[in-house]
Amino acid sequence: MPTITPRQIHELADIAGLQLDDARAETIAARLESMLEALDEIPADALASVEPAITFAPYEAADE
Repeated sequence: MPTITPRQIHELADIAGLQLDDARAETIAARLESMLEALDEIPADALASVEPAITFAPYEAADE
């Protein structure tokens, strides 16, 4: 699996209009990498019968 770098996190943050310091980008990169490693451990055959998630739409409050 490719490594996620703090530089990539900075680039994504810039696209989203966020500013991160280097320490925060490193933390996010490490956590994201850990999550992706955990997902890679799920056997593909275990996912074969899982239905795709519903696409989420913005929440609209009911008129009062």
